[in-house]
Amino acid sequence: MNREMNIPLATLCMTTAVVLMSCGSSDSIENTRSPRASTETSFPDSSHADPEAISLRIDEVCRRINLGESDSVYESATAPRFRQVASRVAFRSHCERLQSRLGALKSKQLSRLDVDPAAGMLVASASYRATFEHGAGAIFVVFEQVGGDWLLLRLKVDAPELLDDPTQYREELEIFAESSDPVLPGTMVDVFDSSEDPPKLLIGSVRVLNVRWKIPGPSSVPAFPASGFVTLSLTREQAGAIENAKNVSVREQPGDASNAQRTEPL
Repeated sequence: MNREMNIPLATLCMTTAVVLMSCGSSDSIENTRSPRASTETSFPDSSHADPEAISLRIDEVCRRINLGESDSVYESATAPRFRQVASRVAFRSHCERLQSRLGALKSKQLSRLDVDPAAGMLVASASYRATFEHGAGAIFVVFEQVGGDWLLLRLKVDAPELLDDPTQYREELEIFAESSDPVLPGTMVDVFDSSEDPPKLLIGSVRVLNVRWKIPGPSSVPAFPASGFVTLSLTREQAGAIENAKNVSVREQPGDASNAQRTEPL
């Protein structure tokens, strides 16, 4: 079973990955068991939420964790709201798990970056596909700007190696779907390659985690044939099955009542 800590802004709870600690919602942990190289290492100054600034922040956090500096990271690189819900001991424990299971961060590729003002603060969230010393997975991070500095609210690392049974690993994959049923989160769907005639079934019976359908206006609701972004929970084998599909579409499974009552589009 995979241990994952999800730390919302006011609550600390366990979920399905391993959390490095966070104050937003996180699922992941980073490791730090090597001897300390320094007691205080300053982070690169980044007053703008551009991809490079966020990337440098993540690299520095992971580097210091892998050097065994989790206590220093906790004190100097996490936001006050983070420390309100995550203790130093819990943070250190999760860092050690990340270090022992995954090792050092070797490379990463940006998947998505969003910057939003929240309660008078600037909050930046980013997701990456990442390669570690002992495996590969995904990183999701949230920072908030405090006094001109970017401080950690959430760091989620998701990888098979963090599970006690890696065969049970599922990754959240966002795909662009066309000619689709305008399903809602929670719906069970089949995934097709609609570029073939008839459409070729790629994956059967998977659950939708999130949707962002294109709509013509703010008062509109999505309708068939819908186009937009759909997030699914997939095994690596399932993710590979749709990797080279030209036109992906999702269709609600017959008899699934979870999509019966529609609400506002996401």
